[in-house]
This record gives sequence, C-alpha cells and structure tokens, in this order.
Amino acid sequence: MPLWFDLAREFTERWVHYQQIREAARPAAGDHEQDGYLPLVLRTFIWGFPHQYQAPAPAGTTIAIEIAGIGAWMLTRTATGWTLDEGQAAAPAASLQMTGEAAWRLLTGARHDTRQVQPSGNRALTEPLLQVRGIIV
Repeated sequence: MPLWFDLAREFTERWVHYQQIREAARPAAGDHEQDGYLPLVLRTFIWGFPHQYQAPAPAGTTIAIEIAGIGAWMLTRTATGWTLDEGQAAAPAASLQMTGEAAWRLLTGARHDTRQVQPSGNRALTEPLLQVRGIIV
C-alpha cells in the first residue's frame, strides 16, 4: 500500500468524524459542499470502487461515476477484475451521478438524500455501485 493512501485514510477518518460531530452539535450548520476538503476526501473514497464493486460483466464493460463539481471516473472490467481511471466513459453500460454531499454520505454508509444519487442503466450493474464504501468498518 502506498504511503499516500495510508495518510489519506487517516485524513478521511478524521474528516468524517468531524462532520458527524458537527452535525450532532449543529444539525442545521450548513452545506458540506462548501468544505474545501470535500474534493480530497471523495477522491480518496473513490478508490474503494475497483476493490469492492463485484458486479459480473464481460471484459470491456465500463461504468461511469460522476460526482458533481468534483470529477468523473470510469470503472472498466478486465479479465481479472475492475479498474478505475479518471475521465469520462464514452458509452458506459451504467452510470452513477451524485452530488458531493450525497457521495460522502453514501460512501460512508450514512443517510443521504436519494434524490441526489442517480444511478442509470442496467440494474444488475447499478445496484452494486450503491453498496461500495470508502471507509470499511
């Protein structure tokens, strides 16, 4: 495991705990999307997808993931598993679009506004996307 990933894990854990405390102390405190660290947290969490996403698909299948204002990635099925690359998928078999607020909540297993998470395409491919977590308990 690269050192940057270990440091990122520590950082994201602290960030998530801070958000949880912030919400408990001041439930109407505001918008997490304005947090300058949110893009860093989500760019770390996104690495959970190729390891946890286990939907069966033929090699060459692509899945698009987009977090509004943060970035776009594509999962690509290879002969040995799923890989993650940054960028737009040309013709994805399925996609997942979400806001940053919904993404951090979904990827930590917290309650999120389902209207801010929009899977599309083959359900056999989209349902497992919603089970991926950036922090594993």
